Amino acid sequence: MNFEEIQKIWELEGRGEPEVAIKIYILAAILYETNEKEGEAACSLILHQKFLIEDNNFPTKFRLNQQEKQNLEFLKKRPYILRSYFKDINDPKLFLRKKEVARTRAKIIIKSSLKNTPISIFLIKKNGYWKIIDGTT
Repeated sequence: MNFEEIQKIWELEGRGEPEVAIKIYILAAILYETNEKEGEAACSLILHQKFLIEDNNFPTKFRLNQQEKQNLEFLKKRPYILRSYFKDINDPKLFLRKKEVARTRAKIIIKSSLKNTPISIFLIKKNGYWKIIDGTT
């Protein structure tokens, strides 16, 4: 999968259910493992502005801030972590535990096959698209 494919999925499905944004973020972070620039660009589509730095020379006009870039570097060294949130990497469906959605806010709890404690990811809807605002680390 490359940036253009992830961008197309984002444009088609990013306005749907909030857990789709999480799935796309994980796919973007997996892309980062093999192509840092494309992976970073793909992640910038899904992340809230607080994780981004404006850069007109970048494909999406935004780069990731230092903290989020460090998070991706951590995950790059441990590729099994990202894949553990999918039931099957070839058919990426999250281990969804709980979903709380208001009009423009959502809390999604997903499980990893590697640990007992699920994680919470918080999203907001901005310009019609779900954006991750907290929970990537």
